[in-house]
Amino acid sequence: MTFDDLAKKKVLGVPVLYLGAAFVTILAIIAWRMKPAADTTTAGTNPEDGTAGASGDGQTTGQLAGTTDPYGGLDTNGTIVVQPSDTTASPGAQPTNETWLGEAVPYVASTLKMSSGTVQVGLNKYLNGDDLTYDEGRMRDTALDKFGLPPEGTTGFGQTGSQPAQKQFSVFPGKHVVKNSNDNTSTKLAVLYYGNGDWAHSSFIAAHNPSLGPTGNTYVVGTAISIPDYTRPHYYSVPKGVTTFAQVAAKNGTTSQIIQLYNPQASQPLKAGQTLRVA
Repeated sequence: MTFDDLAKKKVLGVPVLYLGAAFVTILAIIAWRMKPAADTTTAGTNPEDGTAGASGDGQTTGQLAGTTDPYGGLDTNGTIVVQPSDTTASPGAQPTNETWLGEAVPYVASTLKMSSGTVQVGLNKYLNGDDLTYDEGRMRDTALDKFGLPPEGTTGFGQTGSQPAQKQFSVFPGKHVVKNSNDNTSTKLAVLYYGNGDWAHSSFIAAHNPSLGPTGNTYVVGTAISIPDYTRPHYYSVPKGVTTFAQVAAKNGTTSQIIQLYNPQASQPLKAGQTLRVA
């Protein structure tokens, strides 16, 4: 039978070709409806399936069948913590001694009540490693307490002067406690309290502190020195028959030790007509 004969053949008045096409269509519909739904035991096991599979066999739920999951060995159920990025501005130029000085000068000037120019000179001397006065040392220490060491260091390490002598009382008589090398002799104390360090003034202090020795002795730090109200020197002319310091002291209401302190060049026996300082 040829194709033409088959095409002309009819069953119940319907061409055989139409019936064959309808039959094939029905079979296709039945086959589609009988296709099994994807589940956890079948989905994803057939690469040709083309559907997303469930977890198992190295796959994760929703993975396309026939593909390899690059994260299959990892726990993807945890919380992902994202480190926040640093939003602060990047640091500027590194600090230098110049920037340290620029910050320190106005601060020190304000704190110590000094002019900016004076502080500028003092701190520059520190950075250069020069010797400093006591006040310049105060500038340095004030700056270091606030800003720390200069970032580039200093050229050297100079010496710092000791604190100038300061009056410790304002009404005579009084006591002065020696602090350092600026107030450790009767001459220096005479300059401090009397404004004059000549022999008359310095020996006046020495005479009122006989246990500390003659004028010119160096006093130990911490020693208390009696500072009397200064009076003009009084002199005594030695008469005949007076030959000792004790005799002169008795006639002038003082002690032989003080007479000797006032008159370190004199010696016994005294001579008539000799002039001695007695106060």
